Amino acid sequence: NSFGYPITNWSWNFDDPASGANNVSTSQNPVHQFSVSGTHYVKLFVQTQQGCMDSVTNPVFVYQNIPSSFSGLSLWLRSDNGTVLNGSAVQQWNDLSGNNNNAIQGTSSSQPLIINNVPLLNNKPVIRFDGVDDFMAVNSAVKLGEIFVVVNWGDASAVFPNYNGIITHQTPSDGYVLIGSNGSSDFYPGIFGSNIFINEVQKIDFAPLNNYKIVSAYKNPAAPPTNLFIANETGGGGRYWKGDFAEIVIYDSILSTCERTDVIKYLRDKYAPAVNLGPDIAMTSLCDTLLDAGIRFSNFQWNTGSTTQTILANKPGKYFVTATDIFGYSTTDTINVTYP
Repeated sequence: NSFGYPITNWSWNFDDPASGANNVSTSQNPVHQFSVSGTHYVKLFVQTQQGCMDSVTNPVFVYQNIPSSFSGLSLWLRSDNGTVLNGSAVQQWNDLSGNNNNAIQGTSSSQPLIINNVPLLNNKPVIRFDGVDDFMAVNSAVKLGEIFVVVNWGDASAVFPNYNGIITHQTPSDGYVLIGSNGSSDFYPGIFGSNIFINEVQKIDFAPLNNYKIVSAYKNPAAPPTNLFIANETGGGGRYWKGDFAEIVIYDSILSTCERTDVIKYLRDKYAPAVNLGPDIAMTSLCDTLLDAGIRFSNFQWNTGSTTQTILANKPGKYFVTATDIFGYSTTDTINVTYP
């Protein structure tokens, strides 16, 4: 309020219709308990003593379960929490599992960069490795039972240029973990065998390489505890990973089906939440109203027939869109536009 007039009215909408009457509030500082997990676009309208009005909408992320909800968590690295910086470079990536399995890189020239905002990943940060000499080391033994990584390859290459490593053991005899196959878009056979999943689909083909993906894999029984490299392959010699890491989650044993589903849901809700057109709109005139499905999606299908990110609503009615996110999942949302 740049004119200094006091705000006298507040109107909140928590985008949580399942909470019934609690979905709205006229308190200045309300407390709301969300009824369902996922992304909620909370909107605040304010009005000053002189009748001036304004509004703001911000996303709130509500998770039913997070990785630490389940036993056996041995390593949890998040690009949005726990990074120790050397300027814009990451010298330490702190383990949030409570096990102190921190990833470190003491050589400045080999430290990856923190990228603070990636629109395709719901404006979350990533740690970017250059594919030349950037890598990090976990110099404490980590037991590999099940692993989840949000990652991409950093250019438009059709195949891996070498045996480039996402994560692998520091000792070659302990086996390969997740590395690309030289001259192919596939992962190289390693400790997980065929138990590798990309966006929940069991396959080893990482194509297209530059798309962000949720890579998961499991081994039963778990691999023995050992030190790890991130963005490097044990053999070295140009086998560094070129690309972005958003999150790494490792358990010391395999999860149940329900637990695995919840970890995937946590990652999806965080980095690629469902399409959301916001609260219903009451038009004050018959001027065109912009409806925007969001930049994070690759394909759009509106009930009007449009296939663009945005459309103009020029009459009252129900509008809905189905959009495909960066991980290949499709979601739908509906908005009602009324007049007067």
